[in-house]
Amino acid sequence: MSKHSTSKKINIAVLIACILLVLSCFTHKHLYFDEAHYIMASKGVTQVNLNQYDSLRTITSAALDKENTFSNVYTQGLYNIALHYYTGIFGRSLMVHLSLSVLIGILILIAFYRLSTLYFGDSIYTSLCLVFFCTNMVIFNMMYDVTPYIFSVFCVVMSAIYFYKYRYLSSCSANLFLLGLWSAFGIMTHLFVPYIVAVYLFVLIRREKGAFFRRQNLIPLLAPVVLLCLFYGPQALFLIKYTSDYHVHATNTHLNITLSAYDAFQLFLKSVAINFKVIFPLFKDTLAIRISSFLLVLLIYIAGVKMLATDKEEQKKYRTLFALGIISCLFLAPLAALTNNKLLFSFRYYAFSIPFCCIFITIFIRGIFCAKKLGIAYKVLVPVLLILPGLYEFVANRLHTTIIPNNYVATTEHIQETDTHQIGVPTAMDAVFINSLLPAGYGATYHVDPQSTDFVLYKKDGTERIPAINHDIVLLY
Repeated sequence: MSKHSTSKKINIAVLIACILLVLSCFTHKHLYFDEAHYIMASKGVTQVNLNQYDSLRTITSAALDKENTFSNVYTQGLYNIALHYYTGIFGRSLMVHLSLSVLIGILILIAFYRLSTLYFGDSIYTSLCLVFFCTNMVIFNMMYDVTPYIFSVFCVVMSAIYFYKYRYLSSCSANLFLLGLWSAFGIMTHLFVPYIVAVYLFVLIRREKGAFFRRQNLIPLLAPVVLLCLFYGPQALFLIKYTSDYHVHATNTHLNITLSAYDAFQLFLKSVAINFKVIFPLFKDTLAIRISSFLLVLLIYIAGVKMLATDKEEQKKYRTLFALGIISCLFLAPLAALTNNKLLFSFRYYAFSIPFCCIFITIFIRGIFCAKKLGIAYKVLVPVLLILPGLYEFVANRLHTTIIPNNYVATTEHIQETDTHQIGVPTAMDAVFINSLLPAGYGATYHVDPQSTDFVLYKKDGTERIPAINHDIVLLY
């Protein structure tokens, strides 16, 4: 058996192992703010039509189900449209909502495997790159969230495949068209994806200059622009109003989201280091650790360029990957400082750069092993420092999310078990969220009592009161 054939089988085995790892962790989990938002939005109740229920004291599931239309869901992005139809087919339980993210997680592993083979072929470095990606805690945790972020990353990985094909294999219109299409899908899922697309455009225009806009490229270039205009044009005013209202409302909550420019700079250092697998700030987060970790990333970049200097094409790939990896932090740091909003440095917002960081570090490790001038000590020590801490952190903290106490899911399951159709709730929001988790057409009537702190189930054999543990889930609405 050839070495090439053996390494390919190992790579496929690692891919299957990663998929099985994802499936093995598909268990019940707690909800937090954003998931509640996306669950309700996928059922057609959004900031646009929510206020009409605030003054009502009786709300029927039939009235709420009438909101569950494409036109209402459409304003919430591509992911919510997918979740709308997916739960319409398979049901509204939390497990069904989660299963869509897990399914996308499996697809993203397959797509990233394909992307890795473009850079590393069937060598064992494809397996290493895939392990880096799958054990990244940001990516791994997203696979179990009812949020659009894993879908956005999937679109980015797919666009990266066609960026590579167009840039390094064949500058044909088909590759450019698919690059633009997946980039547009990514932007239609999350509005921060453009920072990745901007690097694509910069690299391609710098390489081809005016030839990039040649006649055969016009349709591939215009198609995603037209698609985005058709998608976002009708909802432009809604997006402006929602962004403004959300910032004002979130600033007035108990969340500590303000930060200074100096804080943003520190978060920039930390985020760059963690993205590029120098995760020491996760163990001991001090200013000295942040600075030294960031400098280590720069050292990896400089050393990598020198080691790859004999192959100019590889050197260009390395620099492009570094740009794609660091662009998220370069984008978020000034934006967070200007808006005085610490939430912008949440892990999820720079997740779109993580695939490129994983490939970048893998290329560096390959360069270490292939460098003839380096001794065996360096070839062992450097990869160990980049690989083992990340694996240890993953094993210790995978699926680690902040648990916000609430009992919506348990209450909804109990409502169905007892066949209860008259339900007392403290707020209209509680009615909306519970209805989003109940089967379509369940036929419930919600009685809103602002003085109550309980969910009240009016059953055939009497009344049951369940303390409503719900405050933080509905806080941002």
